[in-house]
Amino acid sequence: WYWNGIHCKSGYIIIKKTKKIQHEKSKRGIVHGKVFQSVFKEDPDNSVVSGGFSRVNNVWKYNSKTCNTANNGYMDHHKDMGKIERTWIENAIKQWI
Repeated sequence: WYWNGIHCKSGYIIIKKTKKIQHEKSKRGIVHGKVFQSVFKEDPDNSVVSGGFSRVNNVWKYNSKTCNTANNGYMDHHKDMGKIERTWIENAIKQWI
């Protein structure tokens, strides 16, 4: 699929340092909206299915009000990432680092 001319595939993971996206403007949350904005140059709408996670004080956190509570029919409206998605993200991170 394409978003604003950028080719995407299911399963893509975007990781950015917060200090590198502070200049971005987004109406969708404080951090995760800016991450999306930094790649796609616009805010996501509810058709985007995404999961939010972060690293805070060297600890991975798997929650996001912006991503994990989206009203798109795929999320359970809890800020914590679902167990299956979290497992896949953890595995990808372990392979990356």
